[in-house]
Amino acid sequence: MPGFVENRILYAILRECLDLVDRGIVDAAGLDTNVRWAIGYKLGRDRPDGAARHGRPRHLQGRRHLPQPELSTKGEVSSTILDLIDKGRLGMKTGGGLYDYTPSRSTSCARARVAKLIAVRRRSRRSVRGNRKETR
Repeated sequence: MPGFVENRILYAILRECLDLVDRGIVDAAGLDTNVRWAIGYKLGRDRPDGAARHGRPRHLQGRRHLPQPELSTKGEVSSTILDLIDKGRLGMKTGGGLYDYTPSRSTSCARARVAKLIAVRRRSRRSVRGNRKETR
């Protein structure tokens, strides 16, 4: 079940991110900065429950509904992605996508991603085990 939930959330965020690039509102580097720093912080540093632990952000206090600007509901593939596919830029495996990748950068990025995934999964397992003990 966690994979299903994660993918639903991931694809909603991905769709919105690519829509912003498609419309020229932000470039890939600006998007990368926002996803790494702004979104993570607003989710509560590194965990979604962090916002609850640290109090509601000041700009949301007293509101019953989160502000929602026009969000993308596109069902088709992003034009940015289609252009990259047409150019043969399929990501690290082809040496480029939104970014250019040397073989050494591809290897280091892949290793870093795997290490982060393993760390997150380990934390998640510990959290689930802790919750099971509390409910017994």
